[in-house]
Amino acid sequence: MAFTSYTADDLPIPSLSNVVTRKLDRNNYLFWVAQIIHPLKSHILIYFINGSSTCPVGILLDDKGKLTNNINPSYND
Repeated sequence: MAFTSYTADDLPIPSLSNVVTRKLDRNNYLFWVAQIIHPLKSHILIYFINGSSTCPVGILLDDKGKLTNNINPSYND
């Protein structure tokens, strides 16, 4: 029987509703953050939330700065 190795990119991201046991409200911010930080960090999504990383542009620009019909390959990563 052959075994397949998986990387973090191959693993599905669980729905946050399965991870977070309480919805955010006025009284439970610290509890809520403690639940949500780990899943975001483990799937390298926290950087999009805290603003230290931005999503790459979806469509490439030409030499003159005009939009092309070419999709940015890093947009799909």
